[in-house]
Amino acid sequence: MEPYSMGYRDLLVPFSRALRVKGGQSHGAGNVRMSRVNQRLGRWGKSSELDELAALNLLLLLINSRTWVHRRVDALRLDLEGSTRRFVSVDITMPEAYKIEAASENRIVVPLGMMRKGAIQRLDAKQDSKGLAVLGRRQNSTLALNMLRTAVKSLPRKESASADDEIRVLENIVETEPSDAHAAHAAYTAWKYEALDTKNFSERDIRRLIIVDALARRLVRHYIFLVEIDSNFVGTRTTLKYSLDQDMPEIDTRERETQIRFNYKLPDFGFAESQHMELEVPSGLCIESFSFMAFDTKMVLQQEKSIDLPAASRVAHAVLNPKRSDYDGEVWAYTVPSREGIYRFAKWAAIITASLVVATVAARCFDKQLLRPEAIIPSPAASIILIAPALLLSWMSRKPEHTLVTRLLAPLRRIVLSCAGILVTMAVLAAVPVAPVVWNIAWSLVYLATAWMAIYSIKIFRGYRKRSGDTITVNKTEGGSE
Repeated sequence: MEPYSMGYRDLLVPFSRALRVKGGQSHGAGNVRMSRVNQRLGRWGKSSELDELAALNLLLLLINSRTWVHRRVDALRLDLEGSTRRFVSVDITMPEAYKIEAASENRIVVPLGMMRKGAIQRLDAKQDSKGLAVLGRRQNSTLALNMLRTAVKSLPRKESASADDEIRVLENIVETEPSDAHAAHAAYTAWKYEALDTKNFSERDIRRLIIVDALARRLVRHYIFLVEIDSNFVGTRTTLKYSLDQDMPEIDTRERETQIRFNYKLPDFGFAESQHMELEVPSGLCIESFSFMAFDTKMVLQQEKSIDLPAASRVAHAVLNPKRSDYDGEVWAYTVPSREGIYRFAKWAAIITASLVVATVAARCFDKQLLRPEAIIPSPAASIILIAPALLLSWMSRKPEHTLVTRLLAPLRRIVLSCAGILVTMAVLAAVPVAPVVWNIAWSLVYLATAWMAIYSIKIFRGYRKRSGDTITVNKTEGGSE
């Protein structure tokens, strides 16, 4: 358990005491343990004590998540068809003391981390191949709001503090849209300095405020992903899985066109005791280098795992053991085209096309020495040359594909298209009788296009040879890497 999470351990005692006496009668210590309290979500609003206890349990589950979430595997797969899908596997042992009973009979609510706000596409949650119920927005927002209110409840207030302003600010944190996240967080910051009596804060209050700040920073753009599982799994190790469609990872456009560096963020990196991150790119691409990093709330690098992969690796995997639950994780990966497929084809196409054009220069300059007297130009055999452009164009994709594939293969496709255009022009000149002026101008354009294609090809293929081990500039603390 982290030192700052101890700031809420003392809340267990007053809440338990509040539930010991009901209707003037004592029910004994055994009936007030949180594991035996009927905290059903369907009864919220009828008992504020149950609301607060369920919210407190959720708070303690989140800040102590690394004690019951043993491992999480987060896999990001970029499909060839164009979709980006996230697959998550969470290995947990739900603690008896912190369980939150759901509205459904014999079911409990389990948080599986943070998920970005917005529309979710093709969400699929399972346990042992059986579907899991996911809490709806209303229940999710209610529980998250009660959790925030419980977290700030005991903090000292100024006399001028308004309860209505507090509820409004916290509701805005939970329910705001991503586009208004900055304004919602700014309003929370303003309320914090106007309403809280920080001059009279104890060390415990400071630790609590750190937790509240971390929750507000995340909940303003994310929500807590909550599912229901059978209560029989309390105290039993089990694995929960879910998957959903994701937006394309953020691409660093400053990199050269022969490789792409993109990053993927994990706002709840510290949720599990062991965090695994896996990346798989579509066929035709490969991962050149892969870095998995953890940053604190000030964006200072605290942990890092970097690997250089062998050629033609489409899958990368790294593991970090989070030191704090409030760390944010980031993945930075360099991807390049695979050395097989269109890469090799474009390389040979450029060499053969350039060699053919150079051969035509020799044929035009030394036609009497190289050509027989009966040679006819235009030649009816020119149609044979058109086979080459047809073969080249057959490598151009006609199916939907991932944005990453489109961007990385674009230079190679330009080379292939240039070769096809040059060969088509040569075939036309060999097959169609044109005036001498047109003949000379057309061949001059062919030579210029070939020169551009050759220079561009050399630049591109030299770029592919360079390793992507550029220095990743981050603010790093001593001993931060792992």
